[in-house]
Formats: sequence, structure tokens, C-alpha cells
Amino acid sequence: PRIFILSESYSDGENEQDVDGDTTVNTHLVSARSRRSFLFGVSSFLASLFAAASTTQPAHAIKGAKGAAEYDLEYYMRDLVRGNKKEGNLAASPPPPAPPGRTLKGALLPLLLNDDFSDSCIPVKVLADVSGKSSAKIASLANDYRAKSSKAFATKAQWDVESVSDQYYFDLSCYALWRTAGDLIPDYVRRDKFARDVGRRIYCEAKAAGLLKRNALTTKAGSSDDASSSDDSSDDSDDSSDDDGRMKGKKNANQSAAKKRTAVSKDDSSDDSSDDAPHLTGTIPAIMEALDLYNSTQFMSSYRLGGEDESRRGRYVFDELDDDDIKSGSTVDCLASIYEPAVLSSALQITGEGSRFSPDFVG
Repeated sequence: PRIFILSESYSDGENEQDVDGDTTVNTHLVSARSRRSFLFGVSSFLASLFAAASTTQPAHAIKGAKGAAEYDLEYYMRDLVRGNKKEGNLAASPPPPAPPGRTLKGALLPLLLNDDFSDSCIPVKVLADVSGKSSAKIASLANDYRAKSSKAFATKAQWDVESVSDQYYFDLSCYALWRTAGDLIPDYVRRDKFARDVGRRIYCEAKAAGLLKRNALTTKAGSSDDASSSDDSSDDSDDSSDDDGRMKGKKNANQSAAKKRTAVSKDDSSDDSSDDAPHLTGTIPAIMEALDLYNSTQFMSSYRLGGEDESRRGRYVFDELDDDDIKSGSTVDCLASIYEPAVLSSALQITGEGSRFSPDFVG
């Protein structure tokens, strides 16, 4: 409601006359008496608004949540009367409790990380190669980061044992190692090489240990089934790679292949290929086997290969049209969703610190 008070006053009880003899009425917006009435009306109105905004109703009496208008009105009224706090007027709600930590297990775990950051795990070995620093220096820096960050990580999710087999201690250790890597290799090109080499070596060593049976499609003439014989004869050269990310040993061993077969389904069915172009459908079994290996290690709670379209998930994520796109030089997108990975908190923490160089094993 708006309040307007007008009053009329006359000089000496008589109307004033102008030079023409006409009567003039002096009209004022607010007289001395009406001003007090005006101020009283405004103060009463503001008091009623503040009371309505600050009055809390019982939970059973609230029919719906407050909208933007209600929150805005409450904010401005509180700011007018007693001010708003910079940190907020309501206490922050406590975060939800962390779920029980998973126990990482299996032969893949020692390849990913170990308790003392020795060079028996692949990330430390690759970091020593890329940075030129000794594994002892890397371990010392990583242990310092882990000791300094353990209290902050424990407030979010407390581990049961100080071992990388505990999901949350694994998370903390990954944060420490990748922060160390960020200090030792500030160059973005070498960081990219580090990330790619970690993935390549995990694949090669898991393959050599028999953890992975299927071969990834790594050469234009290669396939996921027929490259096994040549791979066994070139294990020593699998660790080296060219700029395109293809294993040199596998590339040289497969140059004499005229025709290769490409797997198109989970049951290893294959079709003859008349050209040496890569076939995306042939990579599906190897991709799913690698994701299953991480899943069995308890590195993640689950995964999904593909997007929202249920008909294009899992072993159907690629089809012949995608093969044609690759042959024509186009790119094909593929989404692999990793749910609740063991490096979730460390990745979020490093991202919050303004860096995108965060732990990544699966990618």
C-alpha cells in the first residue's frame, strides 16, 4: 500500500489574492501535523513487512518452499534493519557423510600405486623418465605432500588403514603424487606426455602380466584378435611409442600383414577387412575388458560405455557407420562414464586449486 497525505492551509484564515484579485489556495505536500502521520504510517508498514519476513512458521504450516521473491524481500528487509553478514545469515549445513571406503585389490593395484611411492608403480617410473628426477627424490616430495594434506583429506573421508588398498588413502596418495608431478614438470607438453605414457605402460604391463587378453587396435593394419602372435614376439619394444601413440614394436611386427580381421561383437565374431584403415568396432572388446579390469580392482563403483541412447551402449557403442567416418578422416566421439573413481577427491581438490593436471588412470 502507498500512503499520500495532502493538506491545504490558508494565511491568517483568509485566502491570499494575487495581483489580479483572484483567490490563491496554498497547497503543501505534507504539513507539520501530517508529516508525523506520514512517518508513523511508513514505519508501521515497514515493521509489518519485516515481521512477516522474519516470522518462522512451524514445519507443518509451511505449504511450499520460499521463492526468489520471498528470499529477496527477506534479504533487503534484514539489510535495512540489522544488516546481513558477509558469511551468510544461516549456518552452513554439514556435508553428507562419506560412504564406506572400498578395498582396492587385484594384480592391477601394484601397477597403479604403492605405499612408499617406489618406482615399481608405473606413475613414479614414468615421472622419473619425463622429469629426469630420481625415484628417491620423487618419493620424498610425494611423502611430504601426503603428510601435509592428510589432515584435510581425513576430515572429508577417513581411511581405515594407511595403505593404498584403502580407497581414501589411495585418493590422498594420488593427490600427493600428482602435486609432485605438477612441481617437477610445469611444461604442459611434458605433462601431456606423462599422462599418455602412464596409460600406455599400464596397458602394456597389464597385457604382459596376463591381466588383459585382448589386443587393442594399435595399427592401421592390425586387429584386436590377430595381433597377438606378433605382440608376443615384440614385448621388449612395447614400451616405446611414436608421436601418434602407436607402439613401435607392434607397428613393425604387423607391417607384413596383408589382411586382418576385426571383431564386431563380444563373442569374437569377425569380418574380413579389405583395407588397412582402423575399425572402431574392433576396439570394443579391448575397451570393455580394460574397464572390467578396473572395475574388478574396485577402482570405481561402476562404469557406462556410451551415452544416453541405450541402443548405443556397451558392445554396441560403435557401428559400421562409425567405421566409415574414421575411414573418411572424420572424428567419432565416445563417452565412458566412470562412477565414483578412487581418485575423485584428489581430482576435485587439484581442480579447485586452479590446475587441470589431475590423476587419471583410465583415460
